[in-house]
Amino acid sequence: MDATRSSTAPQHLLLALVLAGLLLFAAHAASTRLLAPAPVAPAQATASAPSDLVARVEEANQAELRRARVAREQQLIETDRQRREQNMQAALAAREQADAFDRIERERKEQAWQRFYVKPRKCNNASEPTITVECSNHFLREQQRFEKQWAEGKPDKP
Repeated sequence: MDATRSSTAPQHLLLALVLAGLLLFAAHAASTRLLAPAPVAPAQATASAPSDLVARVEEANQAELRRARVAREQQLIETDRQRREQNMQAALAAREQADAFDRIERERKEQAWQRFYVKPRKCNNASEPTITVECSNHFLREQQRFEKQWAEGKPDKP
């Protein structure tokens, strides 16, 4: 008898679970029908239709105003970005032009210095310390004289 009880116990348990599920389903279906909102009568729907229409039109107008404002802001941002980019390009071009001018001016000054400075013959192979000092002093004096004349705009030969 224990053998028959043990084989029918799972069947009873399965049957109890199925019945419980059916009862839950029925309770849920009944509650949704009882708690469902009442249908709106056609007379009520037509009475509130103008105010709903006005509200929807107002919402649409507000949405269009928001879109227009966002579009204006985006246009302003883009215009500002383009202006900054143009300013940056102009500044870079001016910097490149100034650098080119400086480079040309340095080359011109170096060429003028090469024409201006004449190294004394005794300084070509100076082996004595006194001659080396004398040649260094000569170079510095000539360099100072050249810089003074360059600043005045007339670096002439000596």
